[in-house]
Amino acid sequence: MRKVLRVLPVIVLLAVALVINVSASTAANFDIENPTIGLNPAQVGDNVTSTVTEGTSFWAIFPPWVWWTIGAIIAALLIMIIVLVAMPSRKKQNAAANKGMQGMPGIQGTMSIPTPMSGPGSFNPPVGTTMPPQAPGGFPMQEQFQTPGAFPAPGPMAAPYPQYARRPIFSVSNLTITPNQVKSGNPITISAIVSNNGSEAGTYSVVLRINGMVENIIDLMLSPGASQATTFTVNKDGGEYYAEVDGLSGIFIIIPLDPANFTISNLIIAPERAKQGENVIISAIVTNNGELSGTYSAVLKLKGAIESTEDVDLSPGESRKISFKIDKPTPGFYNVELDGLGGRFVVEMEWQG
Repeated sequence: MRKVLRVLPVIVLLAVALVINVSASTAANFDIENPTIGLNPAQVGDNVTSTVTEGTSFWAIFPPWVWWTIGAIIAALLIMIIVLVAMPSRKKQNAAANKGMQGMPGIQGTMSIPTPMSGPGSFNPPVGTTMPPQAPGGFPMQEQFQTPGAFPAPGPMAAPYPQYARRPIFSVSNLTITPNQVKSGNPITISAIVSNNGSEAGTYSVVLRINGMVENIIDLMLSPGASQATTFTVNKDGGEYYAEVDGLSGIFIIIPLDPANFTISNLIIAPERAKQGENVIISAIVTNNGELSGTYSAVLKLKGAIESTEDVDLSPGESRKISFKIDKPTPGFYNVELDGLGGRFVVEMEWQG
């Protein structure tokens, strides 16, 4: 369009010149069919006077159709100039196109141009010219088609493709709690498998939380593609507990131990008949049937009154013999009571002759 407007003035001038030439030729056409020569023809050296009829206007120089042709050409020229002025510049068009392309998904940075091809009308970049990279899904922009030898229009460089970050990537799986229910005092084993799915070796901290509190941390060094089991050993008192390792969770229960529970058996009184001043041994077996250690207080009663006490410490399931040594100088019958067990012995009077 711009090339046409550049040569348009030349075309108009040539057209006007052609019209004037044709008009002049027509005006100068003489009637050669009746070549009448005046009575006094002009001779060489005579003065020739040209007479112009008064009232003749400028517009009478050419016929009307000549003026109409010139006016139409000038009007067409003015219309084309107005259109050229009203059209936005190429730079503004390219800026608007780039702004519209930035909002489209998949189009980033400067658009790439097609691969140069040979042949008439094809575009071949100058030797040594480096083409900008084409973003995935991009479309060629108009401003990138430059004529050979012209400087390319400045624009943003295309964003390079992000390189794959070489780093360790860890994951935790297969959380197991063994056993999930035990008596208090017995250990609980919590294990999980940690894997490195990345492309480089790294260290991963495996954190065990019990009821939301950090219980233990184990650091593992894993090569790319390696997996390793991590095991925690936990001892807790009675209760229900919530275990968590890197988002994996489970529950285990600790059953509290039974307290110390004592029983007494095998009451023995020896001898059952004793002389005055002779010792009587009263014994029994005490057993702790509970799951916790405890202290048992044995109370010996004679004739309903407390005679003696003895404390004994017993572990869970332990049995122990307790003994009382009694020396009664007064003869008579003595009823024995030891924590529910009963018996009696006799102290005989000594006869002196």
